[in-house]
Amino acid sequence: MRKLFIPLLLFSALEANEKNGFFIEAGFETGLLEGTQTQEKRHTTTKNTYGTYSYLPTDSVLKRAANLFTDAKSISQLTFSSLSPIKVLYVGGKLTIENFLPYNLNNVKLSLKDAQGNAIDLGVIETIPKHSKMVLPGEAFDSLKEAFDKIDPYTFFFPKFEATSTSISDTNTQRVFETLNKIKTNLIMKYSNENPNNFNTCPYNNNGNTKNDCWQNFTPQTAEEFTNLMLNMIAVLDSQSWGDAILNAPFEFTNSSTDCDNYPSKCVNPGVNGRVDSKVDQQYILNKQGIINNFRKKIEIDAVVLKNSGVVGLANGYGNDGEYGTLGVEAYALEPQKLFGNDLKTI
Repeated sequence: MRKLFIPLLLFSALEANEKNGFFIEAGFETGLLEGTQTQEKRHTTTKNTYGTYSYLPTDSVLKRAANLFTDAKSISQLTFSSLSPIKVLYVGGKLTIENFLPYNLNNVKLSLKDAQGNAIDLGVIETIPKHSKMVLPGEAFDSLKEAFDKIDPYTFFFPKFEATSTSISDTNTQRVFETLNKIKTNLIMKYSNENPNNFNTCPYNNNGNTKNDCWQNFTPQTAEEFTNLMLNMIAVLDSQSWGDAILNAPFEFTNSSTDCDNYPSKCVNPGVNGRVDSKVDQQYILNKQGIINNFRKKIEIDAVVLKNSGVVGLANGYGNDGEYGTLGVEAYALEPQKLFGNDLKTI
């Protein structure tokens, strides 16, 4: 079984209909996994198939499914984490499952670890729809109530749920979990519906004395596309091929704010041989392993959809080492075809 450990976290609103998604297979040179959902042979499965725990068929799941991304207010209350794109919460006797992935997942087993660290199998869910939220009654899984009944009321217990593909999961589900298992970088993203006041490049209005707002609220479409973009980016940054490409690049990387057009003598860009002029301050040359480490460290961002900003994207970092930031992208640039071409494989 391929595993994904899922922290117990809060979340909000799900979508039962199909829509093609995109996911990076490995490094940037390998392109995107095909987003189409391939039709697999349907396995007839019942609770007796697994014997000791429950099985939730698709019909039962879809009755409790809703859109994850709905209106701007509810979207702004969501928090996405690349380490837990499927979030599970048990509170008030109900189990909530939130799927940020652009894939319908098939025959997924849920389990949890109790206060003593023992793994408890809960059951198998036949379908977890893409970009979805579902609220299930606790009694849907016999083992769930039993596990919590055994917990001392004075014991602080913050369990972790685990989702795994099974032997009868379709190829797409197994492939998705295999890709998720390779992701180690923790990107936490909030969907902002506020004016990004730390962006200072918005165009001035006709009076020339104040700047127009250059952002817009999230819609279900832009929330899906922004989330998919982050999943693709993290899968690339965590890939072995991307790390190797940085380490083996036949040129140096630099980071300087010098305007090379107006101050060429102070320019810190690599020359035709890929090396920085030895006469230039060497402090701006970046360590290649340091680049990889910086991209793979934990970061929290506020995502913003730009509108008439005059640029394709904006980003600001803050904190002691840039561990927090704001990322804005024009809505049109979020479209997969704009980013990766019509074949979805060319950046």
